[in-house]
Amino acid sequence: MDWFESLTGPRYALAPMVGQCDLPFRILTRQHGCNVVYTQMIEAARFLNDETYRHQVFDSRRGDGNSSTDRPLVVQIAGCDPNVMIACSKLLENHCDAIDINLGCPQQRAIDNNYGSALLVPKHWETVATIVRELSQICNVPIWCKIRCIPGENKDHNLTVAFAQLMEKSGVSLIALHARYPSTSRRRNGAAFLEAVKAVKTAVSIPVLTNGNVVEYSDLVKNLELTGADGIMVGEALLRNPWLFSGKEANATLVIQEYLTICMGVDPSAFSIVAARQHVRNILRPDKRSGNQKFRDALGMVETANEILSVLLQYGFLDVKASSIPELE
Repeated sequence: MDWFESLTGPRYALAPMVGQCDLPFRILTRQHGCNVVYTQMIEAARFLNDETYRHQVFDSRRGDGNSSTDRPLVVQIAGCDPNVMIACSKLLENHCDAIDINLGCPQQRAIDNNYGSALLVPKHWETVATIVRELSQICNVPIWCKIRCIPGENKDHNLTVAFAQLMEKSGVSLIALHARYPSTSRRRNGAAFLEAVKAVKTAVSIPVLTNGNVVEYSDLVKNLELTGADGIMVGEALLRNPWLFSGKEANATLVIQEYLTICMGVDPSAFSIVAARQHVRNILRPDKRSGNQKFRDALGMVETANEILSVLLQYGFLDVKASSIPELE
């Protein structure tokens, strides 16, 4: 039995989201029921060749993959060259509990560079199978993959099922299925096809994570009941309410203070002001006042946690003194 199967209770996963799965946010979600935590997508070639990028996305020296605060951890990588993917994985494997291959990113950058959902096209399946086989044989952690539904299939999702079976045969230990088709222009076009998750779960013997159609806590239960999946992955809804998995409604004031307090407790280099600004925007999004252009401009100018709190206080989002959290160095 591996670590995923040994988890007790519901398996709740934080989806990999570029620029949003920073270490403080990962810690925050863990404190509220998340037990399967992903990093953001890491481009394998850039990770190997660009030191600045490598430090931005994953650096064990600042606490990424720390055994006491950031585990279990799933590191997601993307690429199409087996040798590059192997080299990247070997640098990361001792700091995580699984390596996930991104086979679902629909963005134009992924299509242009032949990774993510570009590899779902049947002509690339053997390349993906080769990557999986080699990684599963060489790496000392399980190899997972996150996929989307495959365009051109029939109503029974025959292509998605066939690809999932190929992944299992090649050595993947878990499949996460975002049950939508790739689109460079519209990531959310109607409801997710959760019947595809059910079809995949029926067709393979490895664990399956379902992803899609979650807005509130009750959706978690409905999704798992419908799909029969072994766990559920959530992205954007968790950005709006990091307490989602605990069943609690988000109190924006408390969530933001909790997040910024965690930022104070990590290595200063693990604090990203860009990520922090975006998390504040996401958490405040249900509040119509967050659309105030002066507030948005002021938030866009801050550089520290204390400055964030000062702006929130100035515009009436907080009723506590900004000095309640010491300033980040």
